[in-house]
Amino acid sequence: MTYNRNPLYQAVHYALGAGAVAGMAFATGALAQDQEQEPAELDRQLVTGSRLSQVDIEGASPVTVLDRQDIERIGLNDLGDIIRQLPTITGSPLSTRTNNGGNGATAADIRGLGAIRTLVLINGKRDITDGDFSLIPIAAVERIEVLAEGAAAIYGADAVSGVINIITRKDFQGAQLSAQYGASFELVPNPAVQEVGDPGLRGSDGDTKRVSFVFGDTTEKSSFLIGAEYNEQDPVFQGNVNCEFFQFPISLFDADIFAANGPIGCEDRIDSGMAEDTTGLFRSGSSRNLGGFFVVPGQGALTNVNGQIVPFTNQFYNFAPVNFVQTPFERTNLFVQGDYDLFEHVEAFIEARYANRRSSQLLAPLPFDGRFDPGFAGTGTGVSADNVFNPFGVDIRDVRRRVAETGGRDFSQSVNSINITTGLRGDLGDIAPTWSWEVFWNWGREDRTDIDEGQFVGSRLAQALGPSFFDANGVATCGTPDAPIAGCVPLNLFGGNGTITQEMLDFVSFPLVDNIVTKLQNAQATVTGDLFDLPGGAVAMALGYEFRQEELAFNPDSGKASESVTGNTGAGTSGIFDVNSVFAELNLPLLSRVPGAELLEVGVGFRYDDFSTVGSTGNFMFKASWQPFKGFLVRGSYSEVFREPTIGELFSAQGDSFPSFQDICSNGVLGSPGSPNLFETLTPEQQARCIMTGVPAGGVFQTDVQVRSRVGGNPNVRPENGETWTVGFAFAPEFIPGFSFTVDYWEVDLDDAITSIAAGNVITECVLNGDLNQCANITRFADGNINAVVAAQTNIGSETAAGIDFAFNYNRSTAIGLFDTRLLVTYLDERESTVTGDPLDIAGFFSPGVNGFARGVFPEWKGLFTIDWSYEDLGAAINIEYIDSLTDLDFDAVPSREAPFLQSIESEWYVDLVGRYTLPWGTTFSFGITNLFNNDPPFIVNEFNASTDTDTYRLLGRSWFANLTHNF
Repeated sequence: MTYNRNPLYQAVHYALGAGAVAGMAFATGALAQDQEQEPAELDRQLVTGSRLSQVDIEGASPVTVLDRQDIERIGLNDLGDIIRQLPTITGSPLSTRTNNGGNGATAADIRGLGAIRTLVLINGKRDITDGDFSLIPIAAVERIEVLAEGAAAIYGADAVSGVINIITRKDFQGAQLSAQYGASFELVPNPAVQEVGDPGLRGSDGDTKRVSFVFGDTTEKSSFLIGAEYNEQDPVFQGNVNCEFFQFPISLFDADIFAANGPIGCEDRIDSGMAEDTTGLFRSGSSRNLGGFFVVPGQGALTNVNGQIVPFTNQFYNFAPVNFVQTPFERTNLFVQGDYDLFEHVEAFIEARYANRRSSQLLAPLPFDGRFDPGFAGTGTGVSADNVFNPFGVDIRDVRRRVAETGGRDFSQSVNSINITTGLRGDLGDIAPTWSWEVFWNWGREDRTDIDEGQFVGSRLAQALGPSFFDANGVATCGTPDAPIAGCVPLNLFGGNGTITQEMLDFVSFPLVDNIVTKLQNAQATVTGDLFDLPGGAVAMALGYEFRQEELAFNPDSGKASESVTGNTGAGTSGIFDVNSVFAELNLPLLSRVPGAELLEVGVGFRYDDFSTVGSTGNFMFKASWQPFKGFLVRGSYSEVFREPTIGELFSAQGDSFPSFQDICSNGVLGSPGSPNLFETLTPEQQARCIMTGVPAGGVFQTDVQVRSRVGGNPNVRPENGETWTVGFAFAPEFIPGFSFTVDYWEVDLDDAITSIAAGNVITECVLNGDLNQCANITRFADGNINAVVAAQTNIGSETAAGIDFAFNYNRSTAIGLFDTRLLVTYLDERESTVTGDPLDIAGFFSPGVNGFARGVFPEWKGLFTIDWSYEDLGAAINIEYIDSLTDLDFDAVPSREAPFLQSIESEWYVDLVGRYTLPWGTTFSFGITNLFNNDPPFIVNEFNASTDTDTYRLLGRSWFANLTHNF
């Protein structure tokens, strides 16, 4: 008995000639055939990166394809997680492990240039999901095509670093029910949430669940597909992960561990520098969590968890164990698509998708910061000397406390998304047999409601911390006996955990509700066909017109808009833009089947876009492929790219962000004994500029590494412009059937990059370079600490990425089954950013994303290796993911570009195993173990969240999943 790859693989080989390049249509786990099939010609089809139908998928542009078998084998519950395993995806885009800064969405980032520069399509069309893979059901997907080069001339704006095209299932007949469940073997109970958070989550195993049902049919005149999917994920706290460094925030670590000690592992004991808690409130050996606070009534003092006032020492709240490292969600998806032959040469089609996502993130309880400053209308309240709970009897201008009684700051989202595409397509029949056409209209709307809990209302804080008295019944009452404040409850900040009652919380806190509405309208008309013949074949052309309109309305809670609450604040945003576009593409086959040129063809494309906001732009594309002999293809491409500013980048009002960095005007940082005295390294002129912004002579002692930054839009922002090019070859020799090897060098260069100049850069430009405009963007408290830094969007600097992609594929049909092997490798040679000053190359580094530079993991080498075996009803696969070692970038040294690293980060290997068996009645059972060797995530000094990159590395240790799929 002999087994063969699926017909797509055979047809591609046939189309390019015996031994020609098979490309990367990975059909691992393909069903076995009883007899060898003769390869047959494949109908022309659209391939991502071109509007011209073609037979081969391995043309001038390298396209990576994940088919349905690949998706099912990986066992993940989110398309974004599946795509991120590809070596062409780097950086650290949003995932469901993004807690601080996440919103339940998931994304992918080609070449590490930012997810905003990767265009995501569904069936070649834009969608209201706008790159959020969490809203795309896995059950609807047939394959994923990843084009890792610019394609602005084909698809317009945003296709800067590449395109991810989700192709949905078609020609489906019958019904399919699928259920999957997964969890971790390695998580441990989290004692910290006995006092903070939901005790029921202490033993969470990070369970994931997915159930889907699809039903469809295909007839001579029509086809349809109807489906539904439900997806759920349980949360995991940082304290649930059995890893030493997950138990403390980096700011509490002993600085000595950062000195050239090599990589730090989960098993390494880390001295946090915290005084041990002996009160018993937080059990020793669990969270080691003091939960205390300190006040500054002219001198340092601390109250411990028993409410006792003691001298200030190095005691801090340990917020790490009560933050999520896997965020919970529930998703419901409904989808329907179909087509019907209206006439002999006209077909109507429709696609409709609905998604609902309920997701949340949980941060440690509010770090209340009651520093009084007359110029700050928010929470800078201080505590009155006449407050009944003030033990000092003087006005306190600086009081801080971790409000553990709130149970944490909860951020939840409810998203409802709907997208409908309908249109007509057909051909011209005998009039022009090679010509076809399509017109469609695409409408989408997304409504998102965000609710923030655990924040305080500034006006009520002022009342609760102002004068108060005990009434005749001994009840604490706000105000004075002559002027009591009805309904107000004084707030007791001067005591251990538990002194703030629920009644106090109910008065000073209030849920904050934001609403975001996004709308999309998109219409397009396209015609394609052959013009005339050249020696190599017919010249093909595509012409089209497209209209697109996008609208955004962000309505924040009134408390945020008026900046009268704790946490991030900011005003609303609304805006609308439209763009009219025309495009053309030509493919010219110059030679075919002549000596020295089995194939020689070039392709050109041009697109003109006229935006209502930023004017017009034109972009050109050129491609070429040459097959000097059968089995060997040389290819290359050049594309101009651009990205128009988003509505938020143009019109958003200023809001709060809290980046972490050491102020260049500081002489030290509270809680960081090893922090340098940067002020003394400045020249007298530079020190004078610090003093000009409000810093006292000798520098400021920085009391908080999280600095308030005011970020927002800029109506004067211009589009980004750049270019991409690739050159490479593909080799598939006749004498090794089933083998192919491709190598492609690529480069992306982007100018006028849109970015928010980071708060650290604002201060650097002011102090080091004397930019007085930037100095005006800095405000400080009376003690010299930063109140806020204004950092609006602007076109500044450039982004460059370059490297090499390798792909090996080998499949062999034997008497014991089909073996299908692939190896994908990307070498990142350069990932350079220029914000201000000299460029910085972050290839091979972890970049914390401060000072305007890209954030994330940028390994020089990244690889994915898979072997899949199938025999009759049995199958098994091994999947190996490799992430190269890194250096942790020290941005304190970046302004001078001296010794820009802190620590080495070791490479990571993840091995996954899965087996499957199909029962005689059509039910397939599969079981997989992921992270087989329980590899720990690496410790990263400069990563504030969980001390590692949660969006790149696997946090939950060895895990498992089981899947049952029944075909009716």
